Amino acid sequence: MGQRYKTIVIELAERVPELVAACRVERPLTYIIFEGDLILFLIELIQNPSKHWRLREVMAWLEELIVDADSDVRDLIGISFCEWVLSDNAPYLSPFWPFMGENLRQGCRNDAANFRLSESNQRLLKQPVKRRPTNVHKNK
Repeated sequence: MGQRYKTIVIELAERVPELVAACRVERPLTYIIFEGDLILFLIELIQNPSKHWRLREVMAWLEELIVDADSDVRDLIGISFCEWVLSDNAPYLSPFWPFMGENLRQGCRNDAANFRLSESNQRLLKQPVKRRPTNVHKNK
């Protein structure tokens, strides 16, 4: 287990204080927190346009994590986020796509072969990189 992975739940609580209660359990199960609590929080943010500023902040952190030197951290994000947006029961690839940086997009492309994807999601994964503003500051 890599060094950053050992403290990733603490880092999650710092970066996403809205989830601090989930991170305070005696022996947090990292994957359950990331696949459950974090994903539910991301869904809440994507569904509320007034909170898209916060979604951009959290997605920028996931973008950082998916290319971390710690392979356990990269795997955590690949499994908890990339595989989730590609799964049949969660049609979220398209709504999240504009908020994903190129590293998260590439993580999804790498995992795509393991999933049955709709034609629209296949086309989305083949799109070239479009640069978007990197300003993640809160818009009032």
